[in-house]
Amino acid sequence: QNMNLKACRSSRPDADALAKRLLEWRLNPHWDLFPDVMATYADVLGEHGLRMYRLLAEEAWENEPALDPGDQPPEQYGRRFRIAYIMQTGQAGQ
Repeated sequence: QNMNLKACRSSRPDADALAKRLLEWRLNPHWDLFPDVMATYADVLGEHGLRMYRLLAEEAWENEPALDPGDQPPEQYGRRFRIAYIMQTGQAGQ
């Protein structure tokens, strides 16, 4: 994460593309590298990128299939768990 952050600070990538990539990495259960994107990358994303990250997170949450009472998510700590955590902890900026 530190190397990625340093590279982003020096190269200043497109905020929309970076927001999308960071959310994809955050939602991937095999990569536990980006636990708090909003705080860590705030200066690189800027207001526009943070807004895009929020929108993408909200869209990902809305696209998760609903679970009925008693249903278990398909993967205990998979994508659904991660997007729920992002939404519940305010990491989507709510």
